[in-house]
Amino acid sequence: MKNAYEIKELLDNGGSICIYDTETTGLKKPESRILSFSAIIVRKVDGHLQEEKRMDILMDPECDIPDFITDINHISNEDTVLSGTDVDFFQSYRV
Repeated sequence: MKNAYEIKELLDNGGSICIYDTETTGLKKPESRILSFSAIIVRKVDGHLQEEKRMDILMDPECDIPDFITDINHISNEDTVLSGTDVDFFQSYRV
C-alpha cells in the first residue's frame, strides 16, 4: 500500500488488512532478538473495523531479557522459557 487513502479504499471495498508488531530484547543489531510476533487481520463491517484473525507468538530469545525491556513490554524470561526460537517460528512459516 502506498498510503492511508489506498488502505481506506481497500477496506471500504470489502478488503482486509494485516497489522503486525514485534517485541525485541533491544534496538542494537545484531545482538537484539525477537521476543514476540503478533498479527491481526481486520475488515471493515458496518463502518467499524472487525477483527477476523489474531496470532500472538512468544519466542525464546536464547538470552536473558534485560529488566528494562521487561518493564517496557512486560515479557519476562519466565514467559518465554517454553517457547520456540525466532528461527523455529520463521522456518515453520516459510513459503
